[in-house]
Amino acid sequence: VEEIIGNNAPTAPQKTRTVTVLFASQTGNAQNLAQKLTFELQAQNIEAEVLSMAKFKPNNLKKVEDVLIVASTNGEGEPPDNAIGFHEFLHSKRAPKLDNVRYAVLALGDTSYEFYCKTGHDFDSRFKELGAEQLLPIVECDVDYEEPAAKWFTDVQNILAQATASAETAQATAASTAGGTEYTRNKPFAAEVLEKINLNMTGSNKHTVHLELSLEGSGITYEPGDSLGIVPKNNEQLVDALIAALGFNANKLVTDKQVTLRDALINDLEITVLSKPLLQKIAEFTTHNDFQNIVNQTSIKDFVYGRDVLDVVEAYGPFSWNEEQFANLLRKIPGRLYSISSSQAAVDEEVHVTIGRVGYEAYGRERFGVASTHIADSIEIGDTVNV
Repeated sequence: VEEIIGNNAPTAPQKTRTVTVLFASQTGNAQNLAQKLTFELQAQNIEAEVLSMAKFKPNNLKKVEDVLIVASTNGEGEPPDNAIGFHEFLHSKRAPKLDNVRYAVLALGDTSYEFYCKTGHDFDSRFKELGAEQLLPIVECDVDYEEPAAKWFTDVQNILAQATASAETAQATAASTAGGTEYTRNKPFAAEVLEKINLNMTGSNKHTVHLELSLEGSGITYEPGDSLGIVPKNNEQLVDALIAALGFNANKLVTDKQVTLRDALINDLEITVLSKPLLQKIAEFTTHNDFQNIVNQTSIKDFVYGRDVLDVVEAYGPFSWNEEQFANLLRKIPGRLYSISSSQAAVDEEVHVTIGRVGYEAYGRERFGVASTHIADSIEIGDTVNV
């Protein structure tokens, strides 16, 4: 019967929604994540394009269908330079109604800053106000962003690919991600130190290091204007002083890696930067009235400036934690970013950076820049640096 009435004609393929991935990026992390997400969506046969917010025409917002935003926060809660115009337009009276738009936001930030992930939250709340449908709740990422970002990727892809998911697309995704090792924040590359030169004269009160690192075999490439992330180690004297103030056993095994507390504090855990989330966690282990009052302040910017974990331990005890509980409060040491001072066209599989050693005195104790001091005082030619 269907043949008689002509229903055997070829059926047009079902139209799929188009995905627009927008990034607000200052150092390149948000851009890299946005590009990676777009590539993965395209590998699943989902029509997707990625654009910097600086290149996206804000008036086209009402024409898009699904918008995925990957946004970092700059300075004191400000949008990155490439997102200022888009941010201003979105919060102006010219912003259109977005009743037919679906969206999701991945927010990158750093809990050591007061306005953590503020730009991402600005976009999330404004899209809601303009009538857009939220695909899933906003996800916040600290400097160790890869795990929450990967989960957000998966959740977004599952939502967008429900109508088109198949064994073929799964195979395409697997094939696209196969290949050589990809070095990430959680899996850094151990770069050999080829050259280390002190650029200051003997007797100078400054210590500036020119560092040349080998990228041989890494597959890492860079362009002018890029930055290099160096994962430092904490000063061993500071770690020993902290363990002594805590009254802990330095050789106690902690964390799922089963390393000693001392090794974890030297190699893995952030102890030189205080943040409100960290202080709130610490407050659960002390009843010190002054400390509780500090944590309950609207702003703790003045308190955390120039202080570290040792200052808190020495001033606001006693604490009810053990070695494992204390270690679990701390985040991983984030990489410190340095502007690259070489061209890969000239040095091939090398990267060069210039680093000034940071040192100062605060609250009666000498303080050190974690990465700059590690590089200037401890690293020698032939050693490796995680980048």
